[in-house]
Order: sequence, then C-alpha cells, then structure tokens
Amino acid sequence: MRRLVLLTLVIAGLVAAIPAAAPARSASSDRIAFVRDGHIWTIAPDGSGARQLTSGSDEDGGPTWSPDRATIAFVRQPTAWGSTPRIFTVLAAGGEAQVLAYRDAVGHPAYRFITGLAYSPDGGQLAFADVYAFGSRLTQCIRLLVIDLASGETTVLIKRENGFGGAIDPGWSLSWSPDGTTLLVAQAAMDSEGGQTQAFDIAKRRLHKLGIADASCASWAPAGTSIVISTATQAKTRILLADPSGAVTRTLARGSSWNASARHPAFRGACFSVGGEQIAYTVDTGAATSSLWIMNADGTGKHRLTTGRSAAWR
Repeated sequence: MRRLVLLTLVIAGLVAAIPAAAPARSASSDRIAFVRDGHIWTIAPDGSGARQLTSGSDEDGGPTWSPDRATIAFVRQPTAWGSTPRIFTVLAAGGEAQVLAYRDAVGHPAYRFITGLAYSPDGGQLAFADVYAFGSRLTQCIRLLVIDLASGETTVLIKRENGFGGAIDPGWSLSWSPDGTTLLVAQAAMDSEGGQTQAFDIAKRRLHKLGIADASCASWAPAGTSIVISTATQAKTRILLADPSGAVTRTLARGSSWNASARHPAFRGACFSVGGEQIAYTVDTGAATSSLWIMNADGTGKHRLTTGRSAAWR
C-alpha cells in the first residue's frame, strides 16, 4: 500500500511538471477590418460588433492588421486632387489615428497614390507600393518599398518609370508570406504589362511571375500552402485558389466585369481568415456601396456579412 501511494505521488509530480499547452485561439475572437463610407471599421465574422475606428472628410482605405492584432495601418487619401496621401495607424481597440512617420522624399509629384500595405510576419516592417507622376510630361513612377518601423528607414525594393499614357496605374496589392521570405505582388489589370501575379524574393531582390494573368489582388493562406487570387478583366472577375507556384487548383467564384450591376456583380479583394478555413471578399454591384461576403475555402457557403469593401482578416 505504501509503495502504491509513493508511485501515485511520483506520477502526480511528473504530470504537474509537464508544461500546460497554450490555449487554442478561438475563431470567435477574429475581427475583419474593412472600409465603409470612406472610413475604417471592424466587425466579427458572424456580423456582430461592428465598430467605426476613423472619421473625417478624407478617404481612408486599404486596412491591414499588425501581427499582434493591436494596430491597423491604412492609407488616408485627401479628397482634393493632387493632395498627398499618408499612411496612418489606429488601435484596433479604438482611439485617435496617428500618422506613420518614415523617411521617403519624393518631392512634389502631380499626383500620388499609396496601395498594398502589408506587415511583415514579425511586425517589424511594413511594405507598400506607391504610384506617382512628376515633370511636365507626367512621367509615371511605381515603386515597392519597405519601412523599418523601429528606425523609420525606408528601402526601395523596386522602382519603375514609364511615360504617362493617359491612364493612371492603380498600383499593386501586396501580401507577405508567413515565413517572411516572399512578397506576393498583384499588379492590377491597368498595368502596362497587364495584370500579373508575381512573387518577390526579398533576399535576392528578384521578381518572378507565377503565371496568373489579370490579377488585381493576391493573398497568402496563413500556413503558406495556398494563395487566393482575385482577377479582373473587361469581361469577368474571378476568385481563384492556387498553390504557391501559381498553379490554379480551383475557381471559387465567377463574377461580371468591371462594369458591375446588381444583376451581374463583380467579385474582388479576397483574403483568408486567420485559420484559413474561410475567405472574405467584396461583392461590387456598381452601386454607391459594396458588400462584404464570406465563403468557405472550397467556395461553398457564400453569404453576405455587411455593407463595405476591402476586407482584412485577423
């Protein structure tokens, strides 16, 4: 009997010494940042708890979450033509939006747009793309940049200049791979090379095409095992699932062209949920307001979430 008691105490001590597993992250804590009426909002994936985070007369857009889910970065575009857009951050819990200070002098361009905000997985850097024009002939420049958030130093990864041909390049969307080595770069269809999905190897400073044409947006799955891509042409929009090499494995949704309507909506801006089981996207009906929708990662279970656009899930 005494030996049994001692054995029981030993086993109990061993069990107590095993570190407790970290609690699983609950999907109920997820939030989706989005744009409604020119301001940044967040909402739970079940449609509850909608919260407006920014206000004012300027246009706020392109929200992206920091990896710790504490902060949302976004672009504030003044409504006056030729005004300079700036990158802001706001706490997800609410508060006053703060301008992000970083070192990057571009002079006084005739126009400028900033797109594609994307945090690095460790939260130490923020990538973005910008498009601007300068000079009497309005030479257009498009760049891919990374800000070191600790120092404010900015590194230009790509810079291209083209003659201004009458159409403004809408820029690139960006998505950082979970392992931090690669940036997905989706060039919108108005780009001089046509819409492309490309991967930028950060260490080698090299772009290579993934072979998916007409891309307007591309986003990594959380595990890095797949990519969701939104494509757009004058004839149709689609949401595609692809492997990391760019090989399309499934068409998740088919929509109309840029000239969307209530009867023929267009699908845009798809992104994965934190766990990768669902995808949020924008349904554009050509009206003054668009809607956020959610579907399963296999394309089933499509349903409307709320009024808005430009989803970012964290």
